[in-house]
Amino acid sequence: MNRYDYKKTRLNTPFIEQRADPFVLRHDDRWYFTASVPAYDSIVLRAADSLEGLRGAAETTVWRAHESGVMSKHIWAPELHLIGGRWYIYFAAGEKDDIWNIRPWVLACEGDDPMKDPWRECGMLKRADGDDFSFTDFSLDMTVFEHNGGLYCVWAEKVSVARKISNLYIARMKDALTLDTPQMLLSSPTYAWERHEFWVNEGPAFVRHGDRIFLTYSASDTSPAYCMGLLWADADADPMDISAWHKSNRPVLV
Repeated sequence: MNRYDYKKTRLNTPFIEQRADPFVLRHDDRWYFTASVPAYDSIVLRAADSLEGLRGAAETTVWRAHESGVMSKHIWAPELHLIGGRWYIYFAAGEKDDIWNIRPWVLACEGDDPMKDPWRECGMLKRADGDDFSFTDFSLDMTVFEHNGGLYCVWAEKVSVARKISNLYIARMKDALTLDTPQMLLSSPTYAWERHEFWVNEGPAFVRHGDRIFLTYSASDTSPAYCMGLLWADADADPMDISAWHKSNRPVLV
């Protein structure tokens, strides 16, 4: 599509402008929204009584980047999750002196209201004992989901195999701050539509519907070739059983 030659409709009009990596959560009839801001220097939240209400809802800045050191640059892709009755925000961040040293970090809310109560830094997500790989390179876009009594996370991490490749990895979690298992490779950019300019799988998002669980993800470079892929498994499957997952050989959104 030529971005200068299309008819604007309700479906292709931005829901909230100047926000990247959007994340929406519904809890107790309240809707919450967070996303990357243009300066990549803070984390903001919105809340409303309806999904549509998020469009014009006021934003609250719940955390700001450090002046230097860790968590001082590229504050990306925050996600808000309620785990064990407590609110957490997962996000990626780098350093002003090493801007691509991107790793996953966690905030915890010290009260019941994520919009009003203070947030505490919990540090970087902790690897499982014996895991010497997770978060050793450019790691971002972590998402967390509960399924059949277990807590899991999926994230994107780069590896060097003749070239830099961004894969998706999955791990079971011991708690909201710690992995319980070493990572397992969930998806790698194997199709041509995942390899435009850069070989990328990133931005995973979990959805459960009917008798299946789904994981969407973004693929290729962030040009007009950027697209969305899809993984799925049966709802009664073990998410850590990689053979239970299926991958679409075509993008589901372009």
